[in-house]
Amino acid sequence: MKVTKTIISYFFILCISIIFCAIFPIEKLIDDYDKNLFIVSWIINILFVINVYNIYKIKRNIFDFNIVFLVFLFVFCNGQLFLYSIGVKIDDLIVIKVSTKNEILKAAFYFYFSMLFFSFGTLIGLNRNEIEINEHIEDEILSKSIYRVGFALLVISIVPYIYILVPKMINSILYGYNYLYSSSIQNSNFISYLSKLMVPSVFMIMYGRVNLNKKNIHLIIFFAVIIICCMITGARGDALSILIALLIFKNQFEKKFIKKDLLKLAAIFLIIFISIPITASFRRTENKSISGFVEVLSENLTGKDNFFVDTVSELGYTMHSLILTEQLVPNYINYQCGRSYLSSIVMIIPSGLLGTTYFADNAALDIWLQKVHKLSYGPGFSLIAETYYNFGWYAGVIFSFFLGLFFSKIFDIRHEKKDYSKVLQLLSFIFLYNSLLVARFPFHSIPRNLFYMFLIPYILIQYDYKKSKTIERYGT
Repeated sequence: MKVTKTIISYFFILCISIIFCAIFPIEKLIDDYDKNLFIVSWIINILFVINVYNIYKIKRNIFDFNIVFLVFLFVFCNGQLFLYSIGVKIDDLIVIKVSTKNEILKAAFYFYFSMLFFSFGTLIGLNRNEIEINEHIEDEILSKSIYRVGFALLVISIVPYIYILVPKMINSILYGYNYLYSSSIQNSNFISYLSKLMVPSVFMIMYGRVNLNKKNIHLIIFFAVIIICCMITGARGDALSILIALLIFKNQFEKKFIKKDLLKLAAIFLIIFISIPITASFRRTENKSISGFVEVLSENLTGKDNFFVDTVSELGYTMHSLILTEQLVPNYINYQCGRSYLSSIVMIIPSGLLGTTYFADNAALDIWLQKVHKLSYGPGFSLIAETYYNFGWYAGVIFSFFLGLFFSKIFDIRHEKKDYSKVLQLLSFIFLYNSLLVARFPFHSIPRNLFYMFLIPYILIQYDYKKSKTIERYGT
């Protein structure tokens, strides 16, 4: 690792932050709560901008996977505090409104230091030698192997995906979003595993077609339908992840965005910010008809509410999971010392083969949090909350450094052969898509994503490629 000026300056920020906390503990900041919370929230904002700039300065790509992941982490875990920093009233920010002053400040400081150490780990793990984006794979046989593997995975995953999605969509329309959490309808782990291959498989097909100089219009339309269906079920995060992933795919593998594309991008993000609060309002209304949707649409577009505030507030509610966790740990249960991470690794093996759901129960912290607090809705969880759950304040913050290092390595994995590096870049992109929501859910999906969405497809592509090369060479 080369020690750069950026890393040295970042280490300096870290030291200053620790000294600041020693001089101004949370107990002192409560006395002038509004003013101090405003200052703390802006310190977090500035740190976020510094983090993004430092990564951009090295990678020269605003859609770099590390930047995208950091943005999701910031919006999900700190969205409501960000809104407070730009003048939104506390009455419009449910997490800040219902939590105590001590809880908010404690959560804000923990997020700050976690992001500080996470980004420090990211900077150290970054590969300084960037792969040229938009470069196609030179080996046509390898491109065809990617396409064939993607198509095979689509064949085995499309039916399970529809089997899960359609009932959710129908139940959400008929009975509301909360019904999805309160009902006893469950799908087997095997069907769930297969369904999760659907979106990555389509991206693999798209990538293969791009390298074979073919258009992907019909697949983009297919994704548009999936996004609408996800919004209907209340899976806003899933819809947002697919949409953001499509933009990244376009920039990374097809054609890099230029200044002329800024207007199109602005329109896309405008649609995102409008659609999320509209979907949330429609889920809460009793009239689930077309006329009901039109009424909700009209109220949101012409009402006094700000759709930007509503969207960021909706996404930023994840901060509440950290506060709820801090209420329980260590007052009612001890720190778990990494048990959820170990359980997540074991969860690579389906519960049916293990003969027990013990590891799944230990890793599904969003479900645990809902049950313990007896909530009627799914509170989600977060990458940040899980570090606290396992290790507490100090060790949890330090562990965030290793998480940042881990993600930066996976997002930028390389191979000595240039074409293979591009295949790994595609699989890193798929891993990013599957990992975006870990910012608002437990870690347990990460090991499975690495195994099922990264390692298995890579092995299959290698196998198909070598087999195709053999056939080309020997004719059998």
